[in-house]
Amino acid sequence: MAVQVVNVSETALNFTYFQLNTVDFDNTEDNVKNFVWFDTNNVLFDKLMPQPWKGDEFKRTRIESLDLDGFKKLLATVGYCADLEESLTQFHDKLIEL
Repeated sequence: MAVQVVNVSETALNFTYFQLNTVDFDNTEDNVKNFVWFDTNNVLFDKLMPQPWKGDEFKRTRIESLDLDGFKKLLATVGYCADLEESLTQFHDKLIEL
């Protein structure tokens, strides 16, 4: 059994993958192992909070340093479960519009 978990925070994605190969935890002779992988702190962007004491240009919340690696991992995770050929094209078109 395999389980994929995606945890989303305000600015980051965290991935956890479980692979359950056995429920016989007492038998160590078969060399059958259960696995877990963590991929954490995939920061998508830096969110800069308002700092009105610095002047007008700092009065609004700003987003900087966009990093799409987390999105690529998310698409790979979701794509493993579904056929996303059409969705990927739509996603790519939306990114171009940005």
